[in-house]
Amino acid sequence: MAAVEILDFSFSYPVQTAGSGFQALSQVRMRVESGSFMLLAGMTGSGKSTLMRCLKAELAPMGERSGSIRVFGQELVFDMAVSSRQAADIGYVLQDPEAQIVMDSVWHELAFGLENIGASQHEMQRRIAETASFFGINNWFDRKTADLSGGQKQLLNLASIMVMQPRLLLLDEPTAQLDPLATKEFLTALHRVSQELGVTVMIIEHNLEEVAPLVDEVAFIANRSVAFQGSFQGFIDYCSRCQTEYLPALPAATQLAHLVCPDSRPLPLTVRDGREWLFRRLKERSNLHTEVPADKSPTLGPIPGLSAASASDTEPLLKIHRAWFAYERTVAPVLRDLSLQLKPGGIYGIIGTNGSGKSTLLSLLAGIRKPQRGNVKRLRGLISAALPQDPKALFNQPTLRQELADNGNGGQHSDDRLAYWLERYKLTDMQERHPYDLSGGEQQKAALIKLLLRQPQLLLLDEPTKGLDAFTKADLLGVLRGLAAEGKSIVIVSHDLEFVASVADDCSMLFNGTLVGSGDAREFFAGNLFYTTAIYRITRGLLEGCVRLQDVYPHVS
Repeated sequence: MAAVEILDFSFSYPVQTAGSGFQALSQVRMRVESGSFMLLAGMTGSGKSTLMRCLKAELAPMGERSGSIRVFGQELVFDMAVSSRQAADIGYVLQDPEAQIVMDSVWHELAFGLENIGASQHEMQRRIAETASFFGINNWFDRKTADLSGGQKQLLNLASIMVMQPRLLLLDEPTAQLDPLATKEFLTALHRVSQELGVTVMIIEHNLEEVAPLVDEVAFIANRSVAFQGSFQGFIDYCSRCQTEYLPALPAATQLAHLVCPDSRPLPLTVRDGREWLFRRLKERSNLHTEVPADKSPTLGPIPGLSAASASDTEPLLKIHRAWFAYERTVAPVLRDLSLQLKPGGIYGIIGTNGSGKSTLLSLLAGIRKPQRGNVKRLRGLISAALPQDPKALFNQPTLRQELADNGNGGQHSDDRLAYWLERYKLTDMQERHPYDLSGGEQQKAALIKLLLRQPQLLLLDEPTKGLDAFTKADLLGVLRGLAAEGKSIVIVSHDLEFVASVADDCSMLFNGTLVGSGDAREFFAGNLFYTTAIYRITRGLLEGCVRLQDVYPHVS
């Protein structure tokens, strides 16, 4: 039985200021079997989120539709008279854990949906009790939602949907703002929902490392339609032939094996399978335990002058000395006796769990907040720019072109520079749209362009790769490397450990209010077991010091 049947479905957003609408989807055909776990993949802005939102009538965007969508055999209703049964049958988890929570306590949040569909008191109590037990949230059942970590909030969002007993569960990048350990916990719960409850799952994800082993099928959106639908191994074949720019999005084990043995099938998807593959490959080459030679590339090791441990005499752009910060006097400080200095020409990565204070630290670096103790000193005339977690916070103009053209000082950026960035990030055709009408990934790219046009000396980035496909991530890496070569200083706060390991010179972990483990990025990730890259987990004990794909390839090719 089909859970979802989409036949010749097209969708166009409303007319824009330029006088024409924007067609996001064209003649989409798709069938999702009941009980399957499907990955909806595609490049940034390909229409994935639009298609998924069109499956949930209450969240469907305004615009012109044609074609047919049937869910469990029933035509989907797109009007205000959506039945409570349809609302309960189709659950939706958003990207931002904060955006979906509406109540002040955990148990109120679990009850909210049931109250809206008119469940009896007895039924509500029974459903809440079993759902809380299934997801293991009994220990924080009575807590305030504001006190939960990001991972707990997203798990609560999932539980609040599942208490409604949906048959179809839709998730739009649900782990994009979660740290690596919270991501694993969330996806483990999601896998149980699929395997133990038989719920049909459709998920959008750019980071396929943890998701790939879970899915039964992949649907790839390209040219506004479904370009591929099939197994993950078949998807690898499709990417090899038709979407090579998407190959870097595949799991690390898959990328490594594909580079060396592109025609071999099946390719490994998990770290465990990748380790088995690597062991066999090294045994064939008889170089087990061969030490990786030091990398002399100018884009790798630490750049002199970055962080407090640097021996460079270059004057710091910014220096934090023994800073303390708390949001309220009665709560524990978020930052404790923290010191950091940033000098020109380096990229500094900061990782840590949800709620560890990374965004708070960035707000101190940006001058948005001031420490209660300690001090922050900036180089006189320092020009800085900060990317917040929510890129919409930077937008206040009616069109993307107006938004990006404004230089913030009453003037305009040059048309040539603006056209260059719009073309580079494939937003030229979007410039007459309202920034809020862009996809999440397109908004992220637009926000990055807005900051880059200001040519800051200090660039502060909070989760810069959120919503970006692998191709755009690789391009951003090149951009940041170029800025560092020009003497700019860049601070990246991110849960995307693969990206941080590839671009950062130095790295630290924010823990218990201070920075720990600070040092060379390669050494940092090679010294971790949990907060490290998939490549290091694959190579640990087999090859020394490999934290990125390019570190391993010379030893297995």
